[in-house]
Amino acid sequence: MIYTKRQTTYTSRAGANTEMSLIGAVQIIEDSICEYFKSLDIDEITLKTKYNTIWVFTKNSVQFVRHLRWDEDFEVSCAITENTSAKIVVDTVLKDVNGDIAVQSKTEICLVDLATFRLKRIDSTFLGEDFVPSPVIANMNFIRPSMIDNPRLISNIIVPSTAIDYCGHVNNVEYIRFILNTYSAQNLKRRVRRFDISYISQSMEGESLDIYKSSKGDEDIFDIKSKSKNIARCRLILD
Repeated sequence: MIYTKRQTTYTSRAGANTEMSLIGAVQIIEDSICEYFKSLDIDEITLKTKYNTIWVFTKNSVQFVRHLRWDEDFEVSCAITENTSAKIVVDTVLKDVNGDIAVQSKTEICLVDLATFRLKRIDSTFLGEDFVPSPVIANMNFIRPSMIDNPRLISNIIVPSTAIDYCGHVNNVEYIRFILNTYSAQNLKRRVRRFDISYISQSMEGESLDIYKSSKGDEDIFDIKSKSKNIARCRLILD
């Protein structure tokens, strides 16, 4: 099953250059996956209520093929293209009115038992006995960011209450916001070409997070840590 919906690049999804921003794209991707899961009766609210479990995003890769402009219409489609007992992979594509891909993404998602905070097996209870993954619609692969030598500490953040979602931890999008806030407003007018993030651990309200950065060629690589605990690592490429 492929979930599809028509949308528009509203002001809240655009950046300072009046084109769809990275945060705007990731919010659309995550909202679409949530709506898709709701159509399958496996959305977060349902799982938390019925089984005391939640979905946790563990990887997300986003590639901009073309940058949608403010007020430009597009179609978003997402589909589960891979599933195992440990994870599922959701492909998401945003296509312009000509049917050309503007943004594509792969998202790896695992299931967590809230009683033990351990990974839970994804069995037929959640996807059904006859579930068959859809064909791949995002022609890309995950890239796991690897930190290079001599990363430097560039920012410290005390997690604010507004960064916490209904699961009680920092929302995925907020880590991206923390990283982008290390750039100047002028730099953020540059176009994002590619973004990859691996979510490693959770962080909570009031926790102190250190952001480390290293660069190689056109890649900026970031580590987010809480004391000695790795929280997330990401790779960002700007034009």
